[in-house]
Amino acid sequence: MFRLLPCHRHTDCQVRIQLPHVSTHHTRLTVDENDGVWIENLSEINHTVVNTVAIQERLKLKHGDIFMISDRSFRYEAPTATLATKVSCD
Repeated sequence: MFRLLPCHRHTDCQVRIQLPHVSTHHTRLTVDENDGVWIENLSEINHTVVNTVAIQERLKLKHGDIFMISDRSFRYEAPTATLATKVSCD
């Protein structure tokens, strides 16, 4: 089963970022059946950046990766045997 976590300005998203440079549909995070977390850029104008590189295609996040949506940065913390997957805002 896949879980989606959209990140953008639209009111239907789970991570809403109210900034003018965040697209209405900007970024999507997907958790796959093995708890791998994938990030995908949805904006043609305002790109999603992972570890200082604008991503062009879907990318699997690794523990400690920093991704940016506009000027907001987030650090991905991979799950452990005792902790759930989480994304923390820096």
